[in-house]
Amino acid sequence: MSIFQKSMETAAAIRPNMEARARTLYERIMILAMILAFIHFAEDFIYDTLEIWVTDLLVLVSAVFSYLLHRRGYELPARIISFILITGMITYFAVGTHARNGIQWHYLSIVVISLIIFSNRFRYVGILFVVFVYLILVVLEVNQYELPWFPTIGEAERSTLSVIINITSAVLVLVYAIITLIQGSELYEEQISRQVEDVKKLNKELDSFVYSASHDLKAPLASLRGLLTLVQQEKDASMMKLYFSKMEATINQSEVFIKNITDYSKNVRTELNPVNIELQPLIQELFSNLSFGNGHEDIQLQLHLECKSIVADENRIQVVLGNLLSNALKYSDPGKSERWIKFISREDNQSFHLTLEDNGYGVSPEHLPHLFEMFYRASEQSSGSGLGLYIVSESLQRMGANIKAESELGQGTKFLLQIPK
Repeated sequence: MSIFQKSMETAAAIRPNMEARARTLYERIMILAMILAFIHFAEDFIYDTLEIWVTDLLVLVSAVFSYLLHRRGYELPARIISFILITGMITYFAVGTHARNGIQWHYLSIVVISLIIFSNRFRYVGILFVVFVYLILVVLEVNQYELPWFPTIGEAERSTLSVIINITSAVLVLVYAIITLIQGSELYEEQISRQVEDVKKLNKELDSFVYSASHDLKAPLASLRGLLTLVQQEKDASMMKLYFSKMEATINQSEVFIKNITDYSKNVRTELNPVNIELQPLIQELFSNLSFGNGHEDIQLQLHLECKSIVADENRIQVVLGNLLSNALKYSDPGKSERWIKFISREDNQSFHLTLEDNGYGVSPEHLPHLFEMFYRASEQSSGSGLGLYIVSESLQRMGANIKAESELGQGTKFLLQIPK
């Protein structure tokens, strides 16, 4: 299920990116159309007839109107209006001047831009425009840009300048549109590649999960079955009591494993819900619940809270801090006269920084890089599932946070968390 969710999240991220790219491209093309229309207007106002420069002015007004309409959120109407008007104006110039000025080049720009602008949400509209422009171009070429029923608007003999302006502007628009298309393809490929890597990672974790979970579920059952056999054969009440206590420990171990699996499932499926979290009552409650009745009553909890509260997902923070505190208690060193766990908090402009430090057994250097891997056990004394720190890491990643471990064998361990605001 997590693989499916990862795939859906990546696809959902790709779509808004492509839509935003199409939106930006359209608005920049409209700005370019305004500039080009103004240049044509200035040229035709000086050199050409009234009909031509008035038409240039209409193109300019159409581009401005469509741009403002698009900015107000009326994306589809703005795009349709602008493409119909601009296509009509190009046809008007092409037929009226018999294509002597290279205006037909802009039909190619419209075809390419239509495919990009309408490719995502309005695909069929884009296809319709491409067919529409194609048919216009075929009709004009067959008739050599001379339609008997269409008025000739005329143009002065300085057509070379118009050809240069039209070809240059059409090429500029085409190049910009194609570059945008290439960038969109590269972005899509990059995100697909990232998605494939995520799926490979998840498949690997799934294989490991199935193997280790089956082992960790079978082992307690086999142990219970063996203890039950011993109890049935035992007559000594004290030995029976010992067997029952071992059964209880085995059941507790299985409950922790099932809780870890549940926490992992919740982290994958549950959306983020950031709230304000008071740190002192949360830490004290977690510590009290975890230390009571487990022989850890003499361990001191030291709080150094420069930052009294944070904004984060409360359920995930409870899972993260609960696992870290549980590890600190479980691997405390009973041979030390003073055992302690320090919790430190501070903040800067970008992040909340939480540190949990203990003076327990510590971790060997060769184990440190693997602490947050699924089912990894850093100590031979470990009776856990090997899921705790993996869930910590995954929960923090889900929040956009990160964690780092520092440890020295025999001295203790320190976990440093950075949670973005």
